[in-house]
Amino acid sequence: MTTALDPRVVRIAPGKRNERHRHAHETLFIVVSGFGEFRVGETWVAGNQGQVVFVPRWVMHQTRNASDTQELVVLAVTDFGLTRSVMGDYDRRTRLAECGADSSP
Repeated sequence: MTTALDPRVVRIAPGKRNERHRHAHETLFIVVSGFGEFRVGETWVAGNQGQVVFVPRWVMHQTRNASDTQELVVLAVTDFGLTRSVMGDYDRRTRLAECGADSSP
């Protein structure tokens, strides 16, 4: 049986961010607590508790914690399971960091 949705809790420390990257699956970010900024393509979207941000497939994106004191907690819901059932084990070969070894300039 294939699980279509893959929910994960992402925690980002105050003042920190993850790498800018893209992948084959879509993502819905739901802010559980804290205040963050979400870069989707070239646009930054501010988000606090209860707000939702959508990232389409293959769009470069990044999340940063906009607080210097409070942890940012985000529920990331992806269709990784559904996409994997169609493409196979794709994440290692398609999750590309901006300017990473796998990405095009």
